[in-house]
Amino acid sequence: MRFRTATLFAALLAVGILQGTAVASNILFDDGTITDPATHLVWLKDANCFGGEATFNTAWTKAKSLANGSCGLKDGSVAGAWRLPTSNELQARAASLTKFKNVQTNGNYWSTTYDDKCDALVVSMKNGQAYNCRNEGYIWPVRAIK
Repeated sequence: MRFRTATLFAALLAVGILQGTAVASNILFDDGTITDPATHLVWLKDANCFGGEATFNTAWTKAKSLANGSCGLKDGSVAGAWRLPTSNELQARAASLTKFKNVQTNGNYWSTTYDDKCDALVVSMKNGQAYNCRNEGYIWPVRAIK
C-alpha cells in the first residue's frame, strides 16, 4: 500500500496537480484512509473510530498505537506511524470534510498544539476554531504520506 500512495503522489506532482496550496479533493483509498495531497497527510477515514471523546493523554496513546487491522485500516501501517494532527491541520480539515465518515461536526478534536494556559488545543469541526482548556475531545489521527 505504501508504494501505491507514493506512486500516486509522484504522479500527481508530475502532472502539476499539486502545484499551489489547494487541491480540488482528497483521494479516497479502500484501505481505510483518505490522502490529502495538499498537506501531504494521510487521514483516518473514520473520524470517530475510537467511539467518543477522551482525555488528551488517552487520545495521544490511541493515536500512537493505531495500526493496520484496527479502525478499518488495511494500509500496512504500524504502531507509531500515526499521530494527532496540529491545530492548523485540523482547521484546514474542518473546511473540507467530504468523503470522511463519522465526523463529529458538533465536536472538538484534539491537536498536538499547546497553549501556555492549559494544555493541548482542540479544534471544532463546526467552525474550525481552536479552543483551550477542554477536558475531552475526539481522536482523529494522521500520518505522513510514505
